[in-house]
Amino acid sequence: GHGVPGAFMTMIAHAALDLALARVGGHDPARLLASFDASVRQMLPPRERFARIATDMDIGLAFIDPAAGRLRYAGAKLPLRWHDPERGADGWGEIAGTRRSVGDRRPTSFENGESELRPGRCFYLCSDGLPDQNGGEHGFALGEKRLRQCLQASSHLPLGEQKIALQNFFAAFQGERAQRDDVTLLAFRIATVQEVT
Repeated sequence: GHGVPGAFMTMIAHAALDLALARVGGHDPARLLASFDASVRQMLPPRERFARIATDMDIGLAFIDPAAGRLRYAGAKLPLRWHDPERGADGWGEIAGTRRSVGDRRPTSFENGESELRPGRCFYLCSDGLPDQNGGEHGFALGEKRLRQCLQASSHLPLGEQKIALQNFFAAFQGERAQRDDVTLLAFRIATVQEVT
C-alpha cells in the first residue's frame, strides 16, 4: 500500500509479526506465517478489512539452520529463488509461496519448503513490482524469464555488484516508461555452511 493506508498497514504488520514471533518463534516459517495471519485478522475489525484499504500482504520468511545445512522457507505469494553460479542455467531452484496473501479474504494454510545450504548459492526474494514492470521495445512486462537471465548473468559477482547490474538492467528495460509499482529485491549468498553473507 501507499500513503497513509500503507503506513497504517506497516504498523499493523510490525505489531502482528512481533506478536507472532513471541508466540511461536522463528524456527518454523510456516507456523510463524499462520500466527502472523491470525494476528493481522484479529487487529483489523471485519467491517474495516477489505473496505477502502488493501489489507493483504505478500511476505516471505526464511530460517537458516547452519548446523543442519538447510534453509527453511514459507511465503505468502512470494517464491524464494536460488542460483548456483557454477551450474549456469541448470543451477536454478525455487520454493514456491502460497497463492494467497496474509490477510486475504479467504484464509490459507502455509507450508515450509527447504533448500540445501551450498557455498556460493545466491538466494533471491523479490516483490512482484520487478517482473511486472513494463518496458523494452514493445512495452511488455519484464517477466520471470528476463529477470532470471539477468540474475543468472550476475550471480557470480559480489552482492554489491549484482545490485548495480540489476539496477542498470532494470533502468535500461524500463526506459522512459513510468515505474508501475514498488520494487524490492533481497539477495543473500551462502559463503560457507557456517557463514552467511
